[in-house]
Amino acid sequence: MKNFPYSKIDIKKDKHYLVIKNAVRYYDDGTTLKPPYSDSTLYTYITNYNKFSQIIHNFELSIQSENPIQPLLDAPNHYDWVNIENIRKFKGISDNTKKNYLNAAIIIFKALDKEAEAEAEAEAEAEVAPAPETAAAPGSASPEWHRLADDLIKYRDELMNVKVKNDTIYTEKQEKNLVEKEEIVKMIQTIKKEITFKSDLYKTGKSTIQDNNLYQLYVILKIYELLPIRNEISNVLIIKSKDYKKLNDDNKLTSNFLVTNKTKFFFYFQNYKTSSTYGLRIIEVPNSLKLIIQKWIKIKASFSELPNLFLQREGKPLNNNNLTKILTKASQKYMGKNVSTVLLRKIFYSDKYSEIKADLISDANAAGHSVSTALDSYVS
Repeated sequence: MKNFPYSKIDIKKDKHYLVIKNAVRYYDDGTTLKPPYSDSTLYTYITNYNKFSQIIHNFELSIQSENPIQPLLDAPNHYDWVNIENIRKFKGISDNTKKNYLNAAIIIFKALDKEAEAEAEAEAEAEVAPAPETAAAPGSASPEWHRLADDLIKYRDELMNVKVKNDTIYTEKQEKNLVEKEEIVKMIQTIKKEITFKSDLYKTGKSTIQDNNLYQLYVILKIYELLPIRNEISNVLIIKSKDYKKLNDDNKLTSNFLVTNKTKFFFYFQNYKTSSTYGLRIIEVPNSLKLIIQKWIKIKASFSELPNLFLQREGKPLNNNNLTKILTKASQKYMGKNVSTVLLRKIFYSDKYSEIKADLISDANAAGHSVSTALDSYVS
């Protein structure tokens, strides 16, 4: 694999580059235009696609011959390599790597489908009959791009052991650790009782690292319970409203903030996974949560001068990986389950929107994803 001929390519010379680059990508509601893929993302997709198509192409040839098969550089120019049974049989790469390769192929086939659809519409408008070669790949007949993508999606979901429960998608691991919202609320209440018992320690600044970590856990869980927020909560910086206004644009774009004033708190999210699509997200903190966070800020100030809202055990700023570890460790202790940040959001979304979906649009926007994503992935 190290010497694979597609490990270093000029993606702009790859025939799929412009197809994906020019693909019109909409939100699931079909109205808002998404920004194009970056060249770094395109490089990953095209490289993975070229590797995978050639691997499977050569594997199919090896099934028919006892002789060693040399790499065929034109393999990615053909699309008849998409044979789910042969892809399933090939064991030369891990399932996780295969999943990444499948995702790349799915993106490309969807882009090709969009291109073919646009060409067909243009020809119809010009009242020109489609040419026989339309959307045909060199050396193959015209494939049905949508069908190819669907076939790969089904196999990818099979590979991930995806389960569907009440219209919500769960992986096998998530389903194993699935709990009801009431169990999580009970865990939060138990933690609240523990920190209430230690209230004098917090007030006098005599709380231990373990005590502080417990209070921080309580604050994190209350945020997930009350607000549609993802892992970007891990790297939030505390800043006063007047100081936030003085920041230059670069500082605002590269960080997430808890902006405070005398009466209200707001989360300002600008640095997160889908920020290029949704931009700045401003979420007002409910008053009940504001009081909890205020107490935590005072406690944290007694042992750390860092502006970060949350810290690791060693006093360093928290990150996404640490956040997930904190939640899975806590859920294992209190519920005997490994509940990740993603699963935690699914559970709260499902409970909140299974019957009441009127607030779904505003919450989905606040969470930085489309309404369809919220419905398909988090609501049961």
